[in-house]
Amino acid sequence: MAQVHTFALESTLYSDTRLPLQFLGGSRSPAPRQVELSTLLAWIEANMANTSPMTVSSTTIDGATTSIAVGSGKLISKIIVIGSTSGTFSVGTSAGGTQILNAESFDTDGAVFALDRYFHTGGTLHFSGYGAATLTVKLILIAV
Repeated sequence: MAQVHTFALESTLYSDTRLPLQFLGGSRSPAPRQVELSTLLAWIEANMANTSPMTVSSTTIDGATTSIAVGSGKLISKIIVIGSTSGTFSVGTSAGGTQILNAESFDTDGAVFALDRYFHTGGTLHFSGYGAATLTVKLILIAV
C-alpha cells in the first residue's frame, strides 16, 4: 500500500484551489491526482440530495381557492394561518364534512395549529368560514 502523505493545512480557499487525492477509490491504483472545488461541490450536491423529510407548502385561500391537496405518505405537523384581517376559519377533509379544526381564530400576525394528521393515500383540506378574508396557509409536512 502506498504511503499516505500529510499536507500542510490552509485556511483560505480560492476559485482555482485544487485538492490533492491520494487514493482514487473504486479499486483504482493509488496515484497523485487533484480535484477542483467545483467538481467536489457538484459531487456532494448530487450525492446528498434533500434528505430532510420535512417540507413547507404555502397556499393562498380565498374565494377562488378553498382547498389544499395533500400528497400520500404525508403527516401534517403544523398549520400556520395568516389572514388579511382577523376572523375565524374551519378545516375539514371533505367539503361540508366533519371539521378537524373548527371556528379557530386567525389574524394578520399568524396563528399556529398543531394537527398531526396523516394522509396515507393523499387527501384534501377544505377551508370554510373565513368570510371575505384572504388566508395564507402554510403546511409543515413530514414525509413518512
